[in-house]
Amino acid sequence: MRGLGSSNVDFRLRQADFAADGKMAGAPWLGMDIAEVSQLDRVLVVGSTLRKDHPLIAHRLRQSAKKLLKISILHSVDDDLLMRVAHKAIVAPAAMVELLAQVVQAAAVAKNVAVPEIAHALVASVTVTDAAQRIASSLADGKDVAVFLGNFAQHHAQASQLHALAQALAEIIGGRLGFLGEAANSVGGYVVNAMPSSSGANAGQMIANPLKAYVLLGVEPELELHDPRLAVAAMQQAELVVALSAYQHKAVDYAQVLLPIAPFTETVAPSSIRKAARKVFRAWCSRWAKRVRRGRYCACWVTCWVLRVLISKVLTMCASKHWLPIIKTSIKTISWSRFISAAWQRIQACNASLKRRSMRPMPLRVARRRCKKPAMLCRR
Repeated sequence: MRGLGSSNVDFRLRQADFAADGKMAGAPWLGMDIAEVSQLDRVLVVGSTLRKDHPLIAHRLRQSAKKLLKISILHSVDDDLLMRVAHKAIVAPAAMVELLAQVVQAAAVAKNVAVPEIAHALVASVTVTDAAQRIASSLADGKDVAVFLGNFAQHHAQASQLHALAQALAEIIGGRLGFLGEAANSVGGYVVNAMPSSSGANAGQMIANPLKAYVLLGVEPELELHDPRLAVAAMQQAELVVALSAYQHKAVDYAQVLLPIAPFTETVAPSSIRKAARKVFRAWCSRWAKRVRRGRYCACWVTCWVLRVLISKVLTMCASKHWLPIIKTSIKTISWSRFISAAWQRIQACNASLKRRSMRPMPLRVARRRCKKPAMLCRR
């Protein structure tokens, strides 16, 4: 798009507050290695449904909460995190900024330091409540502390103020500030600078002030934008809408050009898929493989081999065709006679190896294990 002379590029579709544009340095990320999350002793999570948004981070916090970690929650939804929560403050979305400002003020008093300039105006006229005091006292007592901003905080109408307060709080308590990314490659959008320049319009402005043309790359405006109704209305008013998508969605109602693209499942080489399937089945059948080496469960071993070949065949087709007709096509194209003959050959080879193994003398160490009396040596 920049090559065409347009600076209206943005990937932050669900964001509502863009006041921090041009003021941030770097990309908002976790702020630490994932392994370091398990080493924290105090955590404040602001605006995040951990179990649904970040289940792996939630699992690490859950395991740490069984030991020394004390977790504090500031959110507008009282979600059951299935873990021990030290302090919790559930308020309306409009009151989240004020409550976080109270926590910042209480933490500054507990640490006997001044509030940073970035949040000085936000905490000037707040009155600290008991809930904010408990959260601040817990954070002030920690040695390895972190403040995390979740998806809800990043999509909040006052997200820039929450960011400023969280940064000030982390500075006061000597902790680290982290962002729980909303998608798998949210940081990548900042790294490649997929954002508007000073002369461009952000995602909110492009929807609030309809443009003549839109190019949607893997975007479903009716589901993924902050204001879906306003987004669909802007698409319908545009003269040209080009939608690039791997799926058929409501873009057929407002797009003049609909171009298919490959999903992420079709970008892996077939050989890599076969190798991955082989590793999965080897791990899955490891228990049976041990018994096969002892001369047992021959049929189960052959069945696992047939299943591995079948799944590898299907996954290979995933890399070259659409996923909908995979099963139907695979059943038609697979040569079942070859599979049956190959399986029969495997059974015969397994039976031959069992016969050769049964003719061998039993090793002395095995005989000792099978003896009822350890002092006696059993031989065939």
